[in-house]
Amino acid sequence: MARITTLYIFPMLVLVLILAPCTANADPLKNRSQLGIRIGTSFLRKAPVSNYTGGISSSVGTGNLVAGVNFARWFKENLAVTINILLLENEVANRVGGLSVVSNRVNSVVSLMFGLRYYPAESTLHTPYRPYLAFGAGPVIWSGTLNEVGSLGIVNHIGTMTAFGSHFGGGLDIVLSRRLLLGMNLGYNLMSSFSEIKAGVNNYSSFQFDLGFGFLWGKGVQ
Repeated sequence: MARITTLYIFPMLVLVLILAPCTANADPLKNRSQLGIRIGTSFLRKAPVSNYTGGISSSVGTGNLVAGVNFARWFKENLAVTINILLLENEVANRVGGLSVVSNRVNSVVSLMFGLRYYPAESTLHTPYRPYLAFGAGPVIWSGTLNEVGSLGIVNHIGTMTAFGSHFGGGLDIVLSRRLLLGMNLGYNLMSSFSEIKAGVNNYSSFQFDLGFGFLWGKGVQ
């Protein structure tokens, strides 16, 4: 899975370098909004999700791949409010065991972070390259289903658990044009533990690196 993550990250990083603007000035971001996608990797060590023993089992998942969507609104040229929804884990496991029991288990972990993005270097506020500091906090939600078909009939289990998460980091926004923005972010996710071990781990604290591509809109300041 690390190989698959690398296949996503490096082409996007090359795209950032190719599309990076050469102009010295860029349109202001104050009173404008952005909606984008993010893809990257976490540096979390994960155990296999499935705890099946015996029989024939198989599983497929996202590993350390992180992907999602984000929204930003600049109320000041150097300050934006952000919302990030990221899929941290998704895995499907199947097993055929004794007594003709067929099981299917699906686990997903999603973080919902509300935060701020602060651009401390005033000299960069009207250039295409804008370094920033970022902070976010919000719920981290595990959800899972277990379906079993066997001699005793059909059994279905659905469950959810919630932990608290936060993100501390920084990055660089690159304003390509009035409508397009590229970005990269590196930070640390500090999270509380789930009450049970699910999706291979019960705590998703780890470093994270991701790249983003967003669409800008709004009149802004003239």
